[in-house]
Amino acid sequence: MIRAFYWRLHLGFKKIKSTRLRKKLGQNIKAIITESENGLFAVDPEDLEVGQKLRSGGFGVDEVERLKTFINKKSKVLIVGTHIGALAIPLSKHCREITAIEAN
Repeated sequence: MIRAFYWRLHLGFKKIKSTRLRKKLGQNIKAIITESENGLFAVDPEDLEVGQKLRSGGFGVDEVERLKTFINKKSKVLIVGTHIGALAIPLSKHCREITAIEAN
């Protein structure tokens, strides 16, 4: 019960932060172009998970480095649940073919 309350509170604060950012930027801003360690991305300003990490430097950089040890220039890679490609785009530079699937 405490864990559920924590997550409800945590997500509530994120929603407040997201609403404040949207008000600062205005309703006409649909994306923020940001350059990170993962590459150049257009991120949703209200994305306070992956988008925020990309805006502040990078997302999953350690994961990319770890995954690079398992692939080479001849590899074919499948990523399920790719979001905006924060892992797929940097990995694509190190393999022959990459297929990225996102439910949305």
